Amino acid sequence: MNMFDNIKFIYFFDYDMKKKISSIDIKLSKIKITNSQKIDNLVIKSKVRSIHSSLSIEANSLSLFDIENINNDKSVIVTKDEIQEVKKYLDGTYSKGIKWLLENYINNIPIPNQNEIENEFGMYDYDS
Repeated sequence: MNMFDNIKFIYFFDYDMKKKISSIDIKLSKIKITNSQKIDNLVIKSKVRSIHSSLSIEANSLSLFDIENINNDKSVIVTKDEIQEVKKYLDGTYSKGIKWLLENYINNIPIPNQNEIENEFGMYDYDS
């Protein structure tokens, strides 16, 4: 005797339930996700996690969820400074600044003062 011979089904799918399942299946089959959409999603997730890791090292109190919400322009309950820091990471201000400073160092250009840096990259005041 096979162990599957004694299976008793707990659930019974009536006509209405089968109709609902069929409807869900049809709707799911209409959803098409391209490879570029998958890649874009992975890039965004990777960027958000990288920002979260960098900010965690600096003792920033933002959670991964908060950073995702800031990236999606949703409301979060944090300080304006924390939002500005995340936005600077998101728009590439930090990476542009580091690249610019390294190029100046390699070319033996003196380290700029705060005003020169603000003139080069702009002084951003993000809305919170």
